[in-house]
Amino acid sequence: MCSIRLPIRFQFDLDKLIASISFFADKKHDDLSKLKICKLLYFADKHHLIRYGRPILGDVYYHLGFGPIPSVSLDIMDEVIEGNSNGADVSNKMKFEEYLTVHKPFFSKYPVFGVKKPHALDCLSDSEREALSRTMETYGKLTPGALIDLTHGEIAWKNTPDNSPIDYRLFFEGSPDADPRAKEYMEAVQENIEVVMALK
Repeated sequence: MCSIRLPIRFQFDLDKLIASISFFADKKHDDLSKLKICKLLYFADKHHLIRYGRPILGDVYYHLGFGPIPSVSLDIMDEVIEGNSNGADVSNKMKFEEYLTVHKPFFSKYPVFGVKKPHALDCLSDSEREALSRTMETYGKLTPGALIDLTHGEIAWKNTPDNSPIDYRLFFEGSPDADPRAKEYMEAVQENIEVVMALK
């Protein structure tokens, strides 16, 4: 009897989203649009996942036309940009706005994010901060268009149907620097979750 392999899921962490965007914004990039943030978060999550078996945010990435998109993070950023919560958790928007600003600069038609007040990065582990730092060093100066092109080359995106959630197992595909132990750890954690859910 074959068992159905469920997609890998993690718990989303709002504090880590705010801390990650604050980390990016603190690097003084003036083009930190919603789209660019989504791409940077993808690369930071992938960097951490394939080395330690867990992403930073715990978001659910979807295959969309612009590449892989962290769905919960995108919804929260949309709420902040549009100035409403659309029936979602208003506290998410309020917490986000406590630390980050959003404005539309004259040189761009897209709103960009900045720091309102520094966010304590205590919610991030040393390895997560290292992943964010490496992501900024590698991708921080690229345009959103260049980042879209890069993510369109990602196997995780290419091997997922349009508008569908991306299985975190695919992040390991075609990544020569992935640690096999990280994938084993991720799978073991998922298996334990499935056992607990089956016993409820």
